[in-house]
Amino acid sequence: MKSKGIYILSFIFLIALVLFLADDSIAQCSMCRKIATDGANTKAVGKSLNLGILYLLALPYCLLTFFFRKQIVDFMRSLRTKK
Repeated sequence: MKSKGIYILSFIFLIALVLFLADDSIAQCSMCRKIATDGANTKAVGKSLNLGILYLLALPYCLLTFFFRKQIVDFMRSLRTKK
């Protein structure tokens, strides 16, 4: 069970790392790219569009965390009591 907890914590760390380093690896769908190129030639439009895409990406994970918060808290408590 200890290795399962380490596996889950490393997975959560990996997700957080990807979200924090997303500036370097942001990709756009074809519709978003067209809006960004037609809108303006400044980087402000593209950057705000990329942040909007990241917001839409993170929202389902935030909702899942909210809905399953009791199970997450119980799991963390069980990890603490086993040590």
